[in-house]
Amino acid sequence: MHLVERMTLAPNTCLICGRGNTPDGVTGEIGPYIDLGIDYNWGDSGYFCMDCAGKLAVLAGWIAPDTQKDLKRRIERLQEKIHDLESTIELKRRRERAALRKARAA
Repeated sequence: MHLVERMTLAPNTCLICGRGNTPDGVTGEIGPYIDLGIDYNWGDSGYFCMDCAGKLAVLAGWIAPDTQKDLKRRIERLQEKIHDLESTIELKRRRERAALRKARAA
C-alpha cells in the first residue's frame, strides 16, 4: 500500500464510494488516494479515497490526529494537576507528623 496523488490504473475509482480523479468542490485538489496494491476482477486495481480511508480508520478504532493532540494535552494537564495535589497531600502529612511529634514531646 502507498499514497498516490492520482489513481493511474483502471478502474480509477474508490472501491467503497466510487469517487474518481475529480477535483474537490471546495479546494479543487485531486487526491491523494491510497493505492492498495491489489489486483481484483482480473486486472482492476484497488484504491481508497481519503474520506473512505478515514471512515475505515474510525471503524478500526483509530482516532483523528487532532483528537489525539487534544487528548494528549488534556492528559498532560491532568497529570500536572495530580502531581500538584499529591504534593499538597505530602506537605500536609509532613506538617501533621511534625505536629504529632511536638505534641508527644510536650
